[in-house]
Amino acid sequence: MSETGGYWAAVAATYSRRRLLRAGGAGVLGAAALAGGLACNAKKPPAAGVSTNQGGSEGTPKPGGTVTYVSGNAVPNFDVRTVLSVGIYSFATSVMSRLVRFPIGSELKSDSDLTITPDLAESWEQPADLMSLTFKLNKGVKWQDLPPVNGRELNSNDIKYTFDSYKSKGAHTSYFDALDRVETPDQYTVKFILNQPFGGFSDGLAVPVQLVFAHEIVEKDGDLGSTMVGTGPFMLSKFERNVGFTAVKNPNYFRKGLPYLDGFSYPTVDDDATRRASIRSGQADYITVDFDQTDDLQRSNPNLVLLEAKEPRSGRGLMMNQTKPPYNDVRVRRAISMAIDRAAVLKSTLGGHGSLSYATPWFYWTDKEPTQDQLGPYFQYNPAEAKKLMEAAGYKDGFKDTLIYWHYEASVDSQVALVQAQLKQNLGIDLQVTFMNYPEYFTQYTSHKWTGMFWGFQIGSSNTIDDFTYQNVLSNSEANYMYMADTEIDRLAKAIRVEGDAAKKKALIKQMMEHEHDQAFRLWMPYRNQYSVLQPHLKGVRALPLLRTGGNDYGGASRVLHWNAKA
Repeated sequence: MSETGGYWAAVAATYSRRRLLRAGGAGVLGAAALAGGLACNAKKPPAAGVSTNQGGSEGTPKPGGTVTYVSGNAVPNFDVRTVLSVGIYSFATSVMSRLVRFPIGSELKSDSDLTITPDLAESWEQPADLMSLTFKLNKGVKWQDLPPVNGRELNSNDIKYTFDSYKSKGAHTSYFDALDRVETPDQYTVKFILNQPFGGFSDGLAVPVQLVFAHEIVEKDGDLGSTMVGTGPFMLSKFERNVGFTAVKNPNYFRKGLPYLDGFSYPTVDDDATRRASIRSGQADYITVDFDQTDDLQRSNPNLVLLEAKEPRSGRGLMMNQTKPPYNDVRVRRAISMAIDRAAVLKSTLGGHGSLSYATPWFYWTDKEPTQDQLGPYFQYNPAEAKKLMEAAGYKDGFKDTLIYWHYEASVDSQVALVQAQLKQNLGIDLQVTFMNYPEYFTQYTSHKWTGMFWGFQIGSSNTIDDFTYQNVLSNSEANYMYMADTEIDRLAKAIRVEGDAAKKKALIKQMMEHEHDQAFRLWMPYRNQYSVLQPHLKGVRALPLLRTGGNDYGGASRVLHWNAKA
């Protein structure tokens, strides 16, 4: 069992629920998406009164047909070595494969199942000393028949090339600092030699950002930024920046009989209202929405289906450049934290449908979902004490600064505005707020060069203990975009990674959470539950926590099991 398997047993299977929605009315996708040929199979909405069952009795999957997933997440570039962005992985995970992965669709024992599952590897073993991990590859796996790889067979050298690259430079280096070297005893065997005991190494290989790529692309282009060829169920057929993707079925996919779909479209449409209009009109088969948009859809057609997955952690919040004044002063950070009424933010912007705000999923460090009063004094709303801290730090009248953000959902706009108003009213902090488009926002945030405040994130693909307690927080980690550089956090991160006892590991994670809340390094904000809306003919979709649903998030591999009942 994976290192995370025991913890995930604590997550209720009821995190996912389904209910019928009413939807209808006219609406179209953006003109660029339509002109680019990315809206396929536009249809009138189903007739009123038709019901659907998206649970366990969806019927026998039917091959054929296409599906349109409409997203607001544009793509910075294709280079999976250097970019950890939902914009690329939500698509790339349908085209490329991993050594191992997490279960999807009908494979899941529960919505919280994170059992390590074969992908390119058919089997693996790790010795008792946890110093290595050996994988046996599936034989006969072919790269997609596209240049420059041209359908050759996958071999162990491809795995070595990929992970040597991830280890040497780019966005993955901190994970692979536990990797000493990769050996290839034969064409179908890969052995990872570690430099420290690490029982969770296979968990990290299963997250959706650890995709295997071909050396021919790098040799031809110099990088992976403009060519995407994989071994996955779908092949890239068209891409236009800020417009979207189309993909077609890979006829040589190594899992026989899959995928069910002939292809799918993935238009990127920034405007939230336009995305909702697209699902009403039938041009879209799948979108995500905020909780307060579901009532509007309910007043329309009764046939759309809503999936909800409760999130056990926060993915976004107020980040500060702690290398410079005023944020290098813990009193200022604590004051800002205490000046934000998180309970009001959760209620007014999410209607209570979300997690309160903590970086690491609660079930990794406590037995019950914590209440706000259990998260330390600086997590409480206390403007009076916040003002005293600001005065003691020399900022009695506040200060001016900048805040950059991008609206993943409409609720983010509301949260930013509310936090801006609370900091102005309670502390005299005057923030000039700047909205950026997603590629610009992502590039600036991950550059490690931003200043002031940023409505930032931790990588959405984070699933494992190592993601939350090592990759995202270690001082020198590439995925630590928040300017955290704390010796106690680093000590705990390294201790958690090598601790083999589950109870002791859980206690160490709790220490890390308590220390982060005490120091107010990252001011996480209430985080919405996932709401996905889909047409009743789209089958095989599961709503899962931690961005694993399989629409326009990090669960793109799930599309291999999606099917169109109208095909």
